[in-house]
Amino acid sequence: NFVGGLAPAATDDKYGYIDSTGKFVIKEQFDRARAFAEGFAQISIDDKYGFIDMDGNYLVEPIFTNAWDFKGGFAEAEEDEDGNTAIVLRDGTVYKASDYK
Repeated sequence: NFVGGLAPAATDDKYGYIDSTGKFVIKEQFDRARAFAEGFAQISIDDKYGFIDMDGNYLVEPIFTNAWDFKGGFAEAEEDEDGNTAIVLRDGTVYKASDYK
């Protein structure tokens, strides 16, 4: 699915993002990649999840054990195996539940 002119695609075992001509505009470097939502995409490297913007820059590097797409201006993420959650804002601010215990 193309969102904002980009779609996740893979060559061999790595994912990147292609434009409508099929040209990779964000290099194949991720183990997993999802479609963009609200300008950001969930990606995974070495079983850790993070988010990139539509230029391929990290909003949050892969530090989470799981993550979900942006919706309503934020994304939820799982920060560790204990099920602690985090909220990621569009400016890259991360609020971790573990910081408030």
